[in-house]
Amino acid sequence: MNTKSILKSNSSKTTPTPNKDQYSTIKDRKKRGFAGDVATSARESARNDSVGGNNIANGLMGIDLYGASNNILRDNVLVNNSFGGFRVEGSAEDDFVNHVDTSNTINGKPIIYLINKQDLVIDPKVYPSIGYLAVVNSTNMAIEEFTLENSTDGIVLAWITNSLVDNVTVVGNYNGISLVQSRSNAIEESIIMNNENGIVFLNSSINNVTSNSIMENQCGIAVDPASSARAQLESLRQNEKKKTKNEKRALSSITKTQTLSLHVGENYRGKPKDQFRVN
Repeated sequence: MNTKSILKSNSSKTTPTPNKDQYSTIKDRKKRGFAGDVATSARESARNDSVGGNNIANGLMGIDLYGASNNILRDNVLVNNSFGGFRVEGSAEDDFVNHVDTSNTINGKPIIYLINKQDLVIDPKVYPSIGYLAVVNSTNMAIEEFTLENSTDGIVLAWITNSLVDNVTVVGNYNGISLVQSRSNAIEESIIMNNENGIVFLNSSINNVTSNSIMENQCGIAVDPASSARAQLESLRQNEKKKTKNEKRALSSITKTQTLSLHVGENYRGKPKDQFRVN
């Protein structure tokens, strides 16, 4: 794949139009946010909820959508929550289909939540400020030249193909960049540092990670075993220093037990603790 060229492709799905009459509502709350609070966290069984007009501050987690789909989020203000304030998780594509607009903010910056897009450039010219970025069921996307910091997840790419993350800075998040069920993408020339996990691959394959500065994360690159396909670990090397014991151990485990469809080459990894891990 030429990582500087975004490939043309078509997205087959269309975003459903929410019908507010079918939704239950959580709104106009002032809460100390934490995961599990019914006013601030949508649980696994939550569907078709409307969450709006809430101020959620100074807690652990503000809004956590786990296996929760087709929810409408409007005018929620998330401030100074320890884990950033907003997260979307799940195992199915529908778990990531929620209607979240830019009226929702994290520490004054808008949440950007894009579904069923293609052939778009996401950069400061389009979005001058981003508090959280999710791109779902999209193709041929370019994410370029912005900084995303102090969130639960910096960038979430779910069911994404043929797309590029280039020259971004992702700092101080729990997960810097997460790829879920995504393939044939590239992450390059980016700074990924001081995150719990720098880059996370979940059920993803044929992705390229090159020419990045991945440093001072608890784990530089974490790969779910379900991301396995065929061995393509090429040129995993460090520019400035020898591999640490943890890195050697992780690589040995990967070589013996995993077959990864992931190309990792020529990334600088400073002060690693556990720089490459299979969960």
